[in-house]
Amino acid sequence: MKDYYAILGVARTATDDEIKRAYRARMTEAHPDHNAGSPESNERAKDVGEAYEELKDPAGRAAYDLRWWQHLMAERARAVPRTTPIPHAVPARPRPTPPAVAHGAPPRRSSGSSFWPALGIGALIGVVVGLVAGGK
Repeated sequence: MKDYYAILGVARTATDDEIKRAYRARMTEAHPDHNAGSPESNERAKDVGEAYEELKDPAGRAAYDLRWWQHLMAERARAVPRTTPIPHAVPARPRPTPPAVAHGAPPRRSSGSSFWPALGIGALIGVVVGLVAGGK
């Protein structure tokens, strides 16, 4: 697959104006009228024209970028032999335990402990449901 960005000599992040300027410059260099009798310049001009036709509008450019990405991924997949084992994931390091739990002491509560956290969320829900049902 031809790399149209390399043919025009622009980056993949080039703007439409940069692509147009690069096309005009490359076409001027490669045009057969400037290089009389050179079959190489004729091929080069065709490549530059083909690259510009593909990259000049945003829809064509997006389609080309997608095809290029798929081509690149397929090339990378072919480069890796099938006999290569898949590397295993590195096991996660165990989390360090807080010092209070590590020494066998119970976990500390905040200094402002109240009645509701000691009962738990189930008791809180039961109280709220009882108040709502009893208020009817």
